Amino acid sequence: MNIQTRLNTYTPAAHAMDSLPRTEQEQKPVPPSEDGKFTIDDIICPFQRVAYNEGVLKVDENGNATNLPEVLKEYAGAGWGLTKVANHAAKRLSTDGSHWQALWADSYNLQDLEGSSLDHKADTQILRGGFNQERLDKALSFSSDGERLTLEDLRRFQKSNLEEEPGRHGEIFGAAELALLVKVFGRTDGTGTKFISNKDFTTIFKDNKWPEGWEPPKAGSTNFLTVAQSVNEYFSMDDKIGEAKEAVASEAAPAKGSAKQACPFLSGQPFDLAEAAKQHSDRLE
Repeated sequence: MNIQTRLNTYTPAAHAMDSLPRTEQEQKPVPPSEDGKFTIDDIICPFQRVAYNEGVLKVDENGNATNLPEVLKEYAGAGWGLTKVANHAAKRLSTDGSHWQALWADSYNLQDLEGSSLDHKADTQILRGGFNQERLDKALSFSSDGERLTLEDLRRFQKSNLEEEPGRHGEIFGAAELALLVKVFGRTDGTGTKFISNKDFTTIFKDNKWPEGWEPPKAGSTNFLTVAQSVNEYFSMDDKIGEAKEAVASEAAPAKGSAKQACPFLSGQPFDLAEAAKQHSDRLE
């Protein structure tokens, strides 16, 4: 049974338009989100957006996708269980949430992802309603070295987005999205730091292409266990962020009794040369 929810584009909104005089119809067009026309800007998931643009995710003119399982296996290294769950969840969005209908459906509609339970706040916001250069620039501004985005950098970026759109649901889904982005498209340096290069990040979100020289993860390497580990590692960046803040605060306001605070010369306070020499006599030759 093939369930395709976008084949009939005659919506209640369109019906209401039919009752208006022609001049008013022209003044009040049906919103793009209701016109049934599918474009790449309807795809809010960066992975599926790239897969569609690269021609590996098969989508008809109405936005119905049919081969997500194969794409996840081949290009994301997804295991059998994770693939089944992801595909079933996507199909449920096109069947009014029915588990039974989703079980028998052989497609889902990419337009149904926006505003669904899989959509969430506190995401990158780069692909909301189409590509947004300002949001991409914001994400890249969190790069510590100007060349790559580490897990810690991405966590800082998400925390900034959470200030705009607070909520635990968005935080968790956003964490999974960013952690998997690094797992699938990222690398690990000699110190064990995981990251995605700024160039590859831009290629994915702006150019909608596979990064140059990128090779898909090993088959089956992206499964429930490794996803949980990736998300856990992502959230562990909070400890590093907290330690960095404490270090900055410590330098700005040294603890009582510290050498910097005790020494008027180091703290920038007025000082007596004789007293300063007395305090540092152990270092004088």
